[in-house]
Amino acid sequence: MRTLTLLMLPLLIIGCAVCGREEDFVRMPPTGESWDATYLIDLDPDAVSTADVTSQVAAAETHYWTYSAVEGCAWQPMRSKTELANPDSYGSGGDTLIFTGFATAGFAWKLAATDDAGDLAAVQRSLRGLYLLTHVGGDGVLARCAWPAEDAARFGRATSGDFIGVRSADDMNPIGGPFPTMYYYTRGTKDQLTGLIFGLSVVWATVTDHDAREFVARITEDVYDQLIKYHWRIRDSKGENDTSADDVDDLLRIAVLALYRQTVVTTTPGRKDQVEADYLAEFEKFKGVLGILEASDRYNNYDQYYAFNLRAARALSIWLLDEDPDRRSDMVDYYEKHVWNFTDCHQNAWLAWVRAAMSPGDEAAIAAANWAFRAQVIKPFRLYASPYHGQEESPGLIATTIDCTCDFVVAPHLREPSQYFAWQEAPWAVGDKGPPDLEGQRSSTGIELFLPYWMARHFSLVRWPGMLR
Repeated sequence: MRTLTLLMLPLLIIGCAVCGREEDFVRMPPTGESWDATYLIDLDPDAVSTADVTSQVAAAETHYWTYSAVEGCAWQPMRSKTELANPDSYGSGGDTLIFTGFATAGFAWKLAATDDAGDLAAVQRSLRGLYLLTHVGGDGVLARCAWPAEDAARFGRATSGDFIGVRSADDMNPIGGPFPTMYYYTRGTKDQLTGLIFGLSVVWATVTDHDAREFVARITEDVYDQLIKYHWRIRDSKGENDTSADDVDDLLRIAVLALYRQTVVTTTPGRKDQVEADYLAEFEKFKGVLGILEASDRYNNYDQYYAFNLRAARALSIWLLDEDPDRRSDMVDYYEKHVWNFTDCHQNAWLAWVRAAMSPGDEAAIAAANWAFRAQVIKPFRLYASPYHGQEESPGLIATTIDCTCDFVVAPHLREPSQYFAWQEAPWAVGDKGPPDLEGQRSSTGIELFLPYWMARHFSLVRWPGMLR
């Protein structure tokens, strides 16, 4: 240990010089144009009231169903002309499956909190979208996105090419009626699978409606069978893929098995014992490599910050589904060491509320989430460039190694816009590639508001005056 300390000392000394921004942000002068976001600099998250929060969350849900959801699937809202007040088209849909799963989780938590028939309908609409994305290309095949053929011009997707297909989906879904003819794009990855399993897991853990649970069980079994067919690799109906992110292992495989372990009794009870044995074996195997993984996890702050988001979803899925106190404790320990240890100061409401849900009583995490969420509430749905665009400074390799990334964090409402989910982006991102988006052509989905909010309501993690569970 003494030798290691001596070896690290020069790095620590150098690190002191590289922690934090070299220069303060320069405030851009306001232009008076409609795109001008410099006004955000003067807004105070502490001044955001409980009424402001609830109003904006409700607006986010309306915005999602009006401008983002297509056949229950989450697309990025776009404007074909920048002078339009509201979106009228959609982006490329590359991560639609991930965030349809995230949206489904948000609506499931809302239903658990309200027990309202309208909220059950929202859950079923989202499950319908997940069914489409796991069946339009074949039973259990992951499609990154699917879009109506009759309206294809409004979507930022080609209608021909590798891994693109078209299918009349009339017979695929008994809930909500038939689908129209749909184009779809497969080339699935484990990121897509993570969002899917997360959404289904939250529904299974929180929703008691029989039809919804039957839907979860059907999707889970078909996806499981497809994975087993190709030895835990993600493939399309032809057994093809062209991504290196297709190997379902470690925590993600455990999450898939955790869900199928719960749902198999609904679909194929004769498999229950084998799935149980596989789940326990994978869990124990994963515990054996955790120490190795921890050494490299900090470098997600240098590159691939989004990996923290995926790990949070996987760990929370398992924690929700496994009632064994020891294995639950293992997931809490995993999250603390591999995610929260490197993100606790990042003003990330989603990651902080996951921490607080899994570790009841962590008031520091709750306080961090409550402030960061109010900051995000300030941000409009229309995504203009950060008022600090062009001044981005990320932690370098040394700063990441010694874990002083806190000094680079920018308040949530001042960060670079993100369409699908604001909390997936690095907390120091303000944009440094290309000219700033001054036209506001894009809009957010709204998921970054209603998903963490309803999770926090469900787990009683909000600390705003007058807020009920």
